[in-house]
Amino acid sequence: MSGHGQSPGHEAEAPATILGEIADGIEKVVRPFYRVVGWLGALVIFGVLVAMVYSAIGRYVGHPLDGAVDIQRLGLVCMIAFAMGIEHLGHEKMTVDVVTKALPKKVQAYIAPVIFLLVNVILVIAIWRLIELGIDKQDRGQVTKGSMHLPIYPFVYILAYGFITMIPIYFARLLRSIDRLVTR
Repeated sequence: MSGHGQSPGHEAEAPATILGEIADGIEKVVRPFYRVVGWLGALVIFGVLVAMVYSAIGRYVGHPLDGAVDIQRLGLVCMIAFAMGIEHLGHEKMTVDVVTKALPKKVQAYIAPVIFLLVNVILVIAIWRLIELGIDKQDRGQVTKGSMHLPIYPFVYILAYGFITMIPIYFARLLRSIDRLVTR
């Protein structure tokens, strides 16, 4: 199944049906946006590194950064959320080669759309549950336990956003797998 994403060094097959063209269009539209969001994730991790270095040096001079642990934990959540889309756009992540490798190619072609449909369903459920969790944390007014007492709910919503960025990718892969199935 790992051949269903675009991997570096391999040219993408020309779409055979309108589904393949739609999948190509989705990736063409989201790629520039994901690059910007990926850079935002890189800026966040840079900020986390600066906070870590400042806190470490500050301990030696008697002025550590207050809330450094909160900044690091929540910054890493943001970095992961912002990097999800661009990371999954480049190459296949959801593979089940261990199971499907022994199966004939024709059977693999029928399994691929089912797998990508399941991935999309799981993503929607995860987003829904994260939004519910964010609402719960917002209603309860939960904050971090460190010295900064930052509210937790915005970071839960940011993580839900990270999962949202993966839906167009796996929807395009679903369409592309159906396109390949139609051409067989």
